[in-house]
Amino acid sequence: MSIFFTSDEHYFHENIIKYCNRPFANAEEMNDKLVEEHNLWVGPNDHVYHLGDFTFRSPTTAASILMRLNGHHHFIAGNHDEWLHHKDFDKATAICRESTALEEVQTYKELRLIHNNEKVHIVLFHFPLFTWHKGHKGSIHLHGHTHANIDEINEKSKIKRFDMGVDSAFRRFGKYRPFTLDEVLDLARELPANTIDFGGE
Repeated sequence: MSIFFTSDEHYFHENIIKYCNRPFANAEEMNDKLVEEHNLWVGPNDHVYHLGDFTFRSPTTAASILMRLNGHHHFIAGNHDEWLHHKDFDKATAICRESTALEEVQTYKELRLIHNNEKVHIVLFHFPLFTWHKGHKGSIHLHGHTHANIDEINEKSKIKRFDMGVDSAFRRFGKYRPFTLDEVLDLARELPANTIDFGGE
């Protein structure tokens, strides 16, 4: 079982192609490529944390994509995730759960993991935070929302804050795909703790 992170897929969002310079002719082509890349990396038993803006369409439409994706899915709600608050959410996700694993929906989450005998603490939120829990002790903050637009700011700041969006993945890897846990840890390993955070324990 592996862990992956992704964000800001914007399934069915035609205008995101123009806004983010994605090389697709239309939303259908984009949807198919995002699903293909996801399934090349994620297996049926893997866990995927989506950090917001999966789609702004209906729960039924979201379910139509989710049922095509490998993995157990954990959602952190974004500002374009109307489907997560829709009156038909329970009905659509019940259909979804019959063929895929929709594990949870949160607005904020902290992961505490042991990976290769290393303790890992990760703060998940759709929006990038200036400080975050245990940042002063080396905690990692993963976010979405910015479509790679603050990647250089993150890198120059030399703090453990990373955009997990598919546009950031394309900037780094040339593919609209999820990030692996190992890739996240490799990005964070040589960086200092966030000394801005003096929040104690």
